[in-house]
Amino acid sequence: MVRSSTAPRVPSLFDAIPAALNPSRFPIALMFVLIVSGIFGMGDGFTQHDFTTRGLSAPERTPSDARLAAMRAQAAVREAVANPVAFDGMLQLLSAEHEQEDGGVRTWDISIEALREIARDGVAQRIEGIAADGTLDEQSQARAVLAAERGLARALAIIEEVRPRGLFEAFAQEERRAAARAVLAVFALDFDGFLVAASDALITTPASLWKIDPLASSIALLAVLASACFAMTALARMSACSLARGRRVSAREGAWFARERSLRCLALPLAPVAIIALLLLVPACIGALLAIPGADILGAILFPLALVFALLACVVAVASAFSLLLMPAAVAVEDADLADAITRAASFVIARPIDWLLVFLAALAVLAIGGVLVGVGLEWTESLLLAGGTLFMEPATLKANLGAEGGIDMLFATPRYAGLIVAAWIALFHALLGAYLLSLLSELSARAYFLMRYRVEGEDPSTMTISA
Repeated sequence: MVRSSTAPRVPSLFDAIPAALNPSRFPIALMFVLIVSGIFGMGDGFTQHDFTTRGLSAPERTPSDARLAAMRAQAAVREAVANPVAFDGMLQLLSAEHEQEDGGVRTWDISIEALREIARDGVAQRIEGIAADGTLDEQSQARAVLAAERGLARALAIIEEVRPRGLFEAFAQEERRAAARAVLAVFALDFDGFLVAASDALITTPASLWKIDPLASSIALLAVLASACFAMTALARMSACSLARGRRVSAREGAWFARERSLRCLALPLAPVAIIALLLLVPACIGALLAIPGADILGAILFPLALVFALLACVVAVASAFSLLLMPAAVAVEDADLADAITRAASFVIARPIDWLLVFLAALAVLAIGGVLVGVGLEWTESLLLAGGTLFMEPATLKANLGAEGGIDMLFATPRYAGLIVAAWIALFHALLGAYLLSLLSELSARAYFLMRYRVEGEDPSTMTISA
């Protein structure tokens, strides 16, 4: 190991906003966003839940409510297609294969994708029939085509409104709402509102998710946290080298650093959970003794021991939750092993709790401000693209090509395939906001670690450990 000889000043948290825009960090951050999408998608694929657009704030739909929603969507499609009688026959044929039974009450006859495809094909046939009708003049044909397209748009909008949403999709929806409220609270200088929104995002919504499906949500959230710690270690290493030595580290070097320490990076959020579970085994065993006649006396005598271990588990949980942001930076800055990274991060929080609370709140504010600035920039970029594109294309067609909700289903022939390709690029463009937030969070992790390290140990960034 060698030590850096440069001695820059202790970094400021507010300088993290432009620093996180470094393009070299986005490949790692984008990969994490895609991994999280995959984890949530797999979670919804393995679990059966039916939520509405209200997300986790409303209970799941009953089979009867789901059936009414399906009938509403099917009625909208039946109204839009060219041949309603043929649609009814196709629906009966497909329902024999896709019918779902839940408590004896039939819900969706066919899949959402199949219903969308039937609507699109039915309206395409309707438009072809209008074009082939020689009794209509050009204006009448244009009005009839417009009515058909509006009918398809209405059917697709109803399908999107009433379609079932999985548990993790509803969870992500709640998180986005909480994040939006937190951002508004920051700009309105509403400290109470910010705390409520942050509490909803970090505590209330994950707790609701866990109550609905403890096993699936625990696995998914731990997988997301482990992936985040891996990506943040790589990004924090890039930030730390830049802050301590003024040296720009490539994404490949950062990823290689994390890969060589992959076990400790992935285990950063898992180890505290394992420790808490082990500590809670003692109260569980004593509770089992209390449930056994004859052994309940021994359980009652040992009950204070259960309280002690439960208190220790609570302390570990709180310390781990508040120091989790510093753990990836501890690996990145100190090249610490798993135990040392966790204990160093927790020791900073315990040694200077007030300082860390101020740093943590400032980091959350910086994260919100940076997210708003980049989000507004992305929105303006898309708006300018739309404004420029309307010089050559109709706004509705351009929006469909840009992947607007239900827009691609409004396209036919080659424009549909072109729209799918453009929509994939737009989806990647939208993912840049999530990638930037992870990059900013990693930058804040490194800067917050350097700040707490300086305040607790008197060490400036120049003393970070550099692998030989």
